[in-house]
Amino acid sequence: MDEKRTGILRGVGITRSFGRHSALAGVNVEVEAGRCLAIIGGSGSGKSTLVRILLGLDSPTSGSVDYRGLPVSGPRSAGYRALRRESGLVFQNPFASLDPRWTVGRSIAEPLAIGGGHSGDNSSDHAVSGRKNTDGWSARLGGLFGMGGRRRLSHDRLRGRAARALALTGLDPAEFLDRYPADLSGGQAQRVAIARAVVAEPNIIAADEPMSAIDVAARLQILDAFAAIREQRPNTALIIVSHDLGVVQHIADRILVLHEGLIEQEGTVAEVLGNPTSDYTRQLVAAAQW
Repeated sequence: MDEKRTGILRGVGITRSFGRHSALAGVNVEVEAGRCLAIIGGSGSGKSTLVRILLGLDSPTSGSVDYRGLPVSGPRSAGYRALRRESGLVFQNPFASLDPRWTVGRSIAEPLAIGGGHSGDNSSDHAVSGRKNTDGWSARLGGLFGMGGRRRLSHDRLRGRAARALALTGLDPAEFLDRYPADLSGGQAQRVAIARAVVAEPNIIAADEPMSAIDVAARLQILDAFAAIREQRPNTALIIVSHDLGVVQHIADRILVLHEGLIEQEGTVAEVLGNPTSDYTRQLVAAAQW
């Protein structure tokens, strides 16, 4: 029997309307600690809108969201502030989310400057840091620390934390920390984006179509990166948005199928793939590239 996990992020009766168009209609969803929820559906199904609402980046027309029991109801709400500190995002196009003027290391370290770098790990961060800083990014980011009573992180800890996150995705810090986005392939850039999402050790990682813009070989590398993250950080929740059941079957624990803003089916991977209960889910299963 599957071990019961704690639901840390919940949406109840989520409805989102844009004028006369209903993007979501009464959706209930729960994200459990240490589990991967895949939200599946075609273009316009409402999956990205649902994730934006769950993370407080958009507001529902009706319904509610809570994170660890705290309401997520606008930028001043306790749940929203906690989510900002304790979540990481991976977008579809990594190059659009990486500043071309920044090295890989500086981009990965950015969330530590914003969030304060709350890791309790006291290990020697510089052990995997690779080459020395060449663009001064750690000094500039390090200068942002200490505001609001936050602890200032040293050059070595900034670079070391970035290096450890990069190594977790399967990229060698000595080779990649001082590169720029223009020097990366699509798959490498997406793994850099994943490293940035996990560097502050968030409770929740949300990835919106992270494999749709890269080739098949790179998709396997991304899946391996997510698998490594889940193995090393077993309590981290993962939300994957995709249109392809074949991609997520290897990493998801549960699947939620959306179609035109409604839940078509929800269950474990085995339940959804082995016993699709709607015509739409059967079409997705038939179209999956196994």
